[in-house]
Amino acid sequence: MWQADHTKCFEKVCEAFEKKHPRVRVKVEADFWDAYWSNISTNTASKTAPDVWEISTDKGSQAKWFGKGACLDLTELVRRDGIDLAAHIPAARKAVVWKDRIYGLPCGAAVRIFIYNKDLFDEAGVPYLDPKKPLTWDELLDIARKLTKRKEGDIVQYGVSGSYSSLPSCIQQAGGRLVDNYEDPTSFTADTPQVREGLQFYYDTMFKHKIAPLLIQQKDLGFEQPDYALLSGRVAIMVSGYFALPRLIDAEIDGRKLNFGLAPVAMGRERGQEALTNLFCVDRHSKHPEEAWELVKFFASEEGQRILIENGAPDIPTMEKVLRSDSFLVKSEPAMQGVENLDVFVDELGDFAIGPPALPTDKFNRKFQKT
Repeated sequence: MWQADHTKCFEKVCEAFEKKHPRVRVKVEADFWDAYWSNISTNTASKTAPDVWEISTDKGSQAKWFGKGACLDLTELVRRDGIDLAAHIPAARKAVVWKDRIYGLPCGAAVRIFIYNKDLFDEAGVPYLDPKKPLTWDELLDIARKLTKRKEGDIVQYGVSGSYSSLPSCIQQAGGRLVDNYEDPTSFTADTPQVREGLQFYYDTMFKHKIAPLLIQQKDLGFEQPDYALLSGRVAIMVSGYFALPRLIDAEIDGRKLNFGLAPVAMGRERGQEALTNLFCVDRHSKHPEEAWELVKFFASEEGQRILIENGAPDIPTMEKVLRSDSFLVKSEPAMQGVENLDVFVDELGDFAIGPPALPTDKFNRKFQKT
């Protein structure tokens, strides 16, 4: 797995698995993001990969691994053991399927929402955001203008800042889609009025309305990285995820504890959201495929996901039953207890939340970035 900062919660779930399977021992190996993918590429090519390894749908990269046969086809095992993918959120159950075959099971999800500084809202006389009702684009522009501050012509506080999911989400909120079918694309559909409308809105927040900074500017402006922009004290609303909350809970700005709230992202013509799924597969060359399959099943099970989220997992549960339970909404660790409106994440993982296009090459992503 790449989640090197979170080995504890995975060790916990593996301990529980070993108690159920006393003849099996699980060794947890973790690396950081960039090194992880480099090592997995080498290991799969040389047939020395771990029995079980993690995949993200970031940039639709799961299709690359599925398409080149790096993962064991689990379709018959899923049928044999009666695994119900419908028990998981829509984006997660779609993420493990490629060409009508199943190559993994979901373990966690990542979705970004609005996280805002309540003190800056108070200073500007702006009401807090509704955790159940998303702002319209026009409402967001109005509020963000009120929260943007200038001094001697320079912007010293931004009303809102984007994140890595903001652009695809804006496209979806305008009713646009980049490909005809996100799970099994056959043609590009990026050159449409809806996609252009989403791109234009995203662009205008930075260049026309000047209420948001460019992502590449954020480090220079002291925002560290987009997912933690609120810690700069110079942003009123940021787009970020569940994984950021532990740092926000303990944060202070100018000697004052950060007082933050959660709300859904804004909507254009419709609600739109990019949801990433983290899943585990069985390596195609595993020497222990049956045991590896049992572990993958446990990661995706109700018990496994409860153990993960109650022991500090950075990902949101993908199983609906766990997602809507006290294990996530009340008992989340390490310090999530007391954070209000965690159900915003639940609402944002509804039917309108989709993953990136599942494409087996990087050609589309490179072309899209150049655009």
